[in-house]
Amino acid sequence: MSADGLSGFDVEVNMKDLTAEEIQNMEFESIEKAEEFYVEYARCLGFSARKDVRRVTAEGVVHTRQMVCSSSSTYGVVCFMPVHNHPLTPSTHVHLIPKYRGLNEADKNFVDGLHSYGVRSCHILGYLMGQKGGHAGLGFCKKDLYNYITRSGKAKMEDVGDAYSALCDIQTRTENDHLFYCKFTLDDMGHLNNLFWCDGASRVDYSCFGEVIAFDATYKKNKYDRPLVVFCGYNHHKETTVFACALIVNEKTETYKWLLETFLDAMYQKHPLRVVTDGDNAMREAIKCVFPNASHRLCSWHIHQNALENVKNKIFCQEFSSLVYSTCSPARFESEWQRIIDEHGLSGNPWTRKVYETRKSWAAAFMRSDMFYGMRTTSMCEGLNSFIKNFVQKRSTLVEFVRDFHRALAEYRNQEMTSDFVSTYYKPVMLTHMPGLEQKVSEIFTRAMFMKVREQITNSASLVIGEQVSLGNTVVIKMDRFGVPGSTVTVCVDLVGPIFKCECQHFERSGIPCCHVFCAIKQRHMDYLPDNLVCKRWTKMAKNNVLTCTVDKQDADKLEMYRRSSLTAAFNTLLEVCCKTDSSYKQGISAMYGLINKFKKADAGNRGKNTNETPIRDPKKSNAKGAPRKYNKHKKKKNTKCGHCQMVGHDKSGCPVLHPGSDLEFDDTVQTENESIDMDVSDSLTEGRNDRVPGDRSNGGQRRKKQTTTSTTTEVPTQSSSSSYNVGHGYPHFPSQFRVNQSVGLFPNFPPSANCAPHAPPMNSNMANCAPHAPPTNSYMPGGSHNVPSRSSFLQTLGDVELKAKMKKERPEN
Repeated sequence: MSADGLSGFDVEVNMKDLTAEEIQNMEFESIEKAEEFYVEYARCLGFSARKDVRRVTAEGVVHTRQMVCSSSSTYGVVCFMPVHNHPLTPSTHVHLIPKYRGLNEADKNFVDGLHSYGVRSCHILGYLMGQKGGHAGLGFCKKDLYNYITRSGKAKMEDVGDAYSALCDIQTRTENDHLFYCKFTLDDMGHLNNLFWCDGASRVDYSCFGEVIAFDATYKKNKYDRPLVVFCGYNHHKETTVFACALIVNEKTETYKWLLETFLDAMYQKHPLRVVTDGDNAMREAIKCVFPNASHRLCSWHIHQNALENVKNKIFCQEFSSLVYSTCSPARFESEWQRIIDEHGLSGNPWTRKVYETRKSWAAAFMRSDMFYGMRTTSMCEGLNSFIKNFVQKRSTLVEFVRDFHRALAEYRNQEMTSDFVSTYYKPVMLTHMPGLEQKVSEIFTRAMFMKVREQITNSASLVIGEQVSLGNTVVIKMDRFGVPGSTVTVCVDLVGPIFKCECQHFERSGIPCCHVFCAIKQRHMDYLPDNLVCKRWTKMAKNNVLTCTVDKQDADKLEMYRRSSLTAAFNTLLEVCCKTDSSYKQGISAMYGLINKFKKADAGNRGKNTNETPIRDPKKSNAKGAPRKYNKHKKKKNTKCGHCQMVGHDKSGCPVLHPGSDLEFDDTVQTENESIDMDVSDSLTEGRNDRVPGDRSNGGQRRKKQTTTSTTTEVPTQSSSSSYNVGHGYPHFPSQFRVNQSVGLFPNFPPSANCAPHAPPMNSNMANCAPHAPPTNSYMPGGSHNVPSRSSFLQTLGDVELKAKMKKERPEN
């Protein structure tokens, strides 16, 4: 059979009916064609094929290629053997053979699309199974799918790193949103420390609703364990709105100061009037320094929880909780506090004395006139963190976190859009005894706030007006609640405005008129609400003055969604036309793959690489506060063993043999069969990267601080330990190149002197041969390639360590 007759073997020839003689008489145009035939033949019969012996001529031309069954133990076959020495795999199990498993291009594109929108891998697998009729029709298994998603995520960052990729993603957002703001800092080794960003919609929301903010730190939202800080507040529907967010390196006062100063810079130096936090000491000191004129309120819920932990008295905790939320006068608070302390005998309790000293920052009695708009706890932060968990995975990278966080933010803003629609186009039913006033109030406030105002109108019906005194243009009205004598409240009415002032100060702290004011309005026979009783932030017009600066620019995610929808519609039309005839199908599929390859090549050409002299490195893992992990002291620690070099102290991903130029830290104390091997590592790292000393886990398993040395013979420009960089409006150069103009390596002068490190051995002629890549002692290494001095006695090379460990393992025991 000729090669021409074989060109369509997958359609025209029944593989199972071929005889050995027919196969031996076949001719192929190339070695590749022969290999393709045998692989297809093996698939149809139920076994896996592999390449075996290959012979080439002196000119390098292949003249013999041997293909055998992957389970075959017979070699040197000169003719085709149709008989196997093992049972053939049934057709129901052929799809599990590794040779025939894998995702095709269509599956990869489909998986990439769903995964980019946050669909979990298990759900993607379930959807594909439903489309292809179960596991057998998939062509791959669960492990293949998970491996592909992991590899594709790593491939996107292999050239530039996670931090640089995340900043590139942020830069893409700045191109579609001119109000986008970002700022980050680097440590002295070029690792990303702090990252702060907010988009244009968040900055607009802050300009409208930024009088009161709340922020808190949460954990386990990224693989680096960096605390996530989200600044949030209430919008005009009293729903949570996000002003900004940040990933910080730690929770120290200096870090929070930088964060708050950056927040002010992003918000055009507009200071908040009120701040609510959970009482963290570092936060408190930073707020005093950066927001000196803001009223700082401690979370009431956290105060109550502290009382439960420090005072084991249930009755006291109940009375204390009532006193925390009570809006009584300060004098009444003092008397009630003294009574509670005396009744329960807690005058000598250290916690009660300490919390009493800070009473003005948590007791509502001392904040009656402070307009917190009903914000007394950090519950909105807790709710936001819980909501983000639905989108952000626990061990996500920075790129995934930024993408998923903005998806969660889009859901919040969609909820606000829905509330705007309901408030504008739905009319509520009038239910109170003042329908005229209720109708006009419903036209002013949003739906959610109108419900709260209507509740006050309804409560005014239970008030009884008592004494009235007229003093010129001022009328003083006293009223009591029906059935509760002695609950007298005074309302002063200035007839010129008219201006209403209530003794309870409900409007001053929440922005909503109280029932006492509505009772006075009813007494004056007014069917409208005066302008001085309308808080703009609760009205439908709260954002009207700033909408024009954002509606002219579409969001990048929405634009991508529109493009996807349009292309899907066009593809469905093409599908209906091309699937009817064979010729139209071939033309359509050929044209489609031609376009795919064309756009892939163009995208690969436009994708840049990180060629900075000092690149932005991925963040180091942080030790956040949070809840301490439970540690079992009886559990023996398991030593990590590398699967490549068989050394203990690191795994395959951090093996210095496989990754000689990486900045991965590894344990340089190798234990092989209870024998300690000391080694010296001298790596020539790639040009343009800073060096890091391998981690030393001596002294009880604790890492020693890395020691940097500089030579006094050459003047080198130094760099501060923390460098800040801005991204956003006014910084058009970012991030085509993330450059650090001044940088200093770990060992800037070469060769290092003999006293460059406390544990370095004397520099002698043998040092030049300590590693294959180490330069001679008197040579000069170019910038960016640094060697690490030895810290102890050592073997000649890391390869010798690997060889000795393997020989030790293979040596038979006596």
